[in-house]
Amino acid sequence: MHRWALGMLSGTALAMTMAASASAQPLDRSATSNTSGLSVGMHLNTSAIRSPDRVTDKGGGVGMRLSYGINQTVAFFLAYDVATLSTRLMDYAVIHTDVGVRLSLADGTSATVPYVEGAFSGRVWNQAAYTNERAFTGNAATFGGGIKHFLDSRIALDAGLLFSHGTFTDATVNGASVPDYRGDAVWSSRFNLGGRMYFR
Repeated sequence: MHRWALGMLSGTALAMTMAASASAQPLDRSATSNTSGLSVGMHLNTSAIRSPDRVTDKGGGVGMRLSYGINQTVAFFLAYDVATLSTRLMDYAVIHTDVGVRLSLADGTSATVPYVEGAFSGRVWNQAAYTNERAFTGNAATFGGGIKHFLDSRIALDAGLLFSHGTFTDATVNGASVPDYRGDAVWSSRFNLGGRMYFR
């Protein structure tokens, strides 16, 4: 199992432990923007990744997010984003898997809720050129923020910008592992725009 997968499992366990031990505030289910409880979201994304030689490739994709708000401020989430990035000579696929926490900066009196968030992320960067296929995996730290707007008590629009930075620590070429691979620290970014439904 890759090290990033082990990291994701550890991050999930940590998030569940923190959620179980947190002293949640009383839930105000009549609030204009109630960010507590279970929610599922889907979105489109515009992603970019900057290679070690400072070339930035961009493309579009889709993603989904499962979240649980323990109160009006704190919510834990698990997210998955995939995007395809094509150039003249090569096709790319970039996958982000995030385990993180979102802090909402509102008290429920407004339908519009700004937020900041951070996550521990696993990344996969696939590259295909002619008959060669390469895959790079590694962990990253992710941070960002955005705005969520409630259309009613259960449905909200969500727009956010995320930045991830970390090192790709494992590589394969045509399915074969590259021994003694030394990865590079790489930035990636995502702009997500979509909707969210709350179940309560």
